[in-house]
Amino acid sequence: MRRLTALVIAGPSSDIDRLMASIGRFGIRPSRTPQLDVARAIEAHCIFVDRAMLPDAEWPTDDPRLDAVPLIDITADGSPPPARCLMQVTPPFERSAVREALRRVERADRTPRRSARPTDADPIDATIARIQRGELELPEMPDVVLRLREELGRLEGPRRQKVIEFLESDEALVTRVIKAANLVGAGITRVTTLPGAVGRLGNATVYRLVFTIEMRKLFWLHDPVLDRIFRNRWASHLASGHRCRAVARALGSPHQPEHAFLLGLMHRIGESFLLRAFDAYVQSNSSTPPEPDTIEEILSRWQPHVGAALARQWSLGPAFVAVARYSSTADGGESEGLPPDVLRCVRLVRLSESIGDALDDAETDRIACHPEVERNFELLGCPPAQRAVVLRGALDSAR
Repeated sequence: MRRLTALVIAGPSSDIDRLMASIGRFGIRPSRTPQLDVARAIEAHCIFVDRAMLPDAEWPTDDPRLDAVPLIDITADGSPPPARCLMQVTPPFERSAVREALRRVERADRTPRRSARPTDADPIDATIARIQRGELELPEMPDVVLRLREELGRLEGPRRQKVIEFLESDEALVTRVIKAANLVGAGITRVTTLPGAVGRLGNATVYRLVFTIEMRKLFWLHDPVLDRIFRNRWASHLASGHRCRAVARALGSPHQPEHAFLLGLMHRIGESFLLRAFDAYVQSNSSTPPEPDTIEEILSRWQPHVGAALARQWSLGPAFVAVARYSSTADGGESEGLPPDVLRCVRLVRLSESIGDALDDAETDRIACHPEVERNFELLGCPPAQRAVVLRGALDSAR
């Protein structure tokens, strides 16, 4: 078992470092070598090659095993690519170009497959085999969330007393809602009752809060390694939700901030379910958890499919299904013919995520110029004058 890898045949340079960082952000682990290593090359998901680093300046063709590995040509002088090259990329390796190259690799359908006959002795193989056979039972939506959603969706309008009745049977939930209401209303009269808290927060915020709390309850893991990975991922999901809400608020209509929060929270929910499934297998079979790199590989590959299945199971609607399925893929569903309102939701999440990614490799005042952020602003049709407001809101949400 191994994580998907990209072999970069190139010498050391800041441009190549940037290329490798971009590859890594798409869930593929890059490794670099200054010369052709056939053993590593035939095991790679794809190869980025600077042919100037090869002795004869030509891609070798004498090993047929290399023909099955997608090739991306690195060029700085515009020299013609090899005949079977999928794409050329040039310094400084803008992330949009790297994304397009990996999208073409994805379409070539040469992704290394796991064993055709998984062994039930391994928690990863056993779980994936059950997913492939349609045997892995998906969790049900928490009852309080279902009842709230049904009530808030009434054509006649929600009945506040019903909303209160749904919540008051859970003392811990009541405490959380009242606490949230007092945080929102800091500096004004404190509320001490559930009706007062619901009145202050509003139905949409109450639903968002309850949804988040109940989702978290679905994913209590026993194994310390898997639990640590889950907690880190869940913190990242919450940050995505807050960032999406801030972006939606800054963009204005038709985006609804509380709905955007849930889209951000849920866009990688497949990861949480897979970790829970691995944990259940480890506990029931007294086995050891997989290596973190192996877990990373499987989460990256399977979470879009599992997340979309969960969104369908829970009847969250087409926007949640699309966001789970496409927000982390190479082209973000742009070629899938999604309805405009659904595609806009995917684009909003991708903008939020690109802002979060840009925080890691760009100065704050240069984030607007980050290629991926700029591209997502353009896809959303956000005018330049509004972008500073959106970025300020997204950055404030991270504090």
